[in-house]
Amino acid sequence: HFAHAMPWVERWQKIAAGQPGDFTGVLKAWALIETGRAADARDLVRYTPLIPATGMAPLAYLIYPRIFHLRARAAEAAGDSSQARRLDELFAGAARSELW
Repeated sequence: HFAHAMPWVERWQKIAAGQPGDFTGVLKAWALIETGRAADARDLVRYTPLIPATGMAPLAYLIYPRIFHLRARAAEAAGDSSQARRLDELFAGAARSELW
């Protein structure tokens, strides 16, 4: 399903570029990782998109706390297993939080 979603995510990314709260890079990274292209995703999850004062966009909730899991997979692909482990622990803790 992720391979089929990639053209839609890329189109959405072009439309949303530069908008407050643009999180489409994270969705693209997710699709890249799920289709075996984790190394290509690393730069897309380097920074955490800020939530604008107006609130989160529809579907933006999909990236929190998943961004930590995606960073872990990208670190793993880059051969940084200690960073991947640390990010997996952060993701697991955040995923258990009642905030999400």
